[in-house]
Amino acid sequence: MQQPLATPGPIIDAWSSWSDQETKAVVLRTDCMEVMRLHVNAGTHVPTYEAQGEMTILCVQGRVSVEFASSSSDLSSGQLLYLLTNEPFSLFGQEESSLLITVLRDTGPLAPPMIGSAG
Repeated sequence: MQQPLATPGPIIDAWSSWSDQETKAVVLRTDCMEVMRLHVNAGTHVPTYEAQGEMTILCVQGRVSVEFASSSSDLSSGQLLYLLTNEPFSLFGQEESSLLITVLRDTGPLAPPMIGSAG
């Protein structure tokens, strides 16, 4: 069962509702950001994907190989990889692995914060 999307403030338990049948689940989604968890079985190849924004891949458990920009890196538990917008990457499960992926969507240039009032 898909976990409901998160709201600001309360603690988010990204793992308690994980089921053995799920490989991917959205934990949080806003206009600017998406956080998802991904389960990769040992020996499984996840095809090439292009994130629609800057992204991080955090290996929560296990070990995966990440191929990107004519390079390859192995991520183990506790390690984080940062990728640029539209950078193609693929994954290979070296071990049974759980990943937390965060994508920051490009929403255009940010307006400077308002300080005080005009007048």
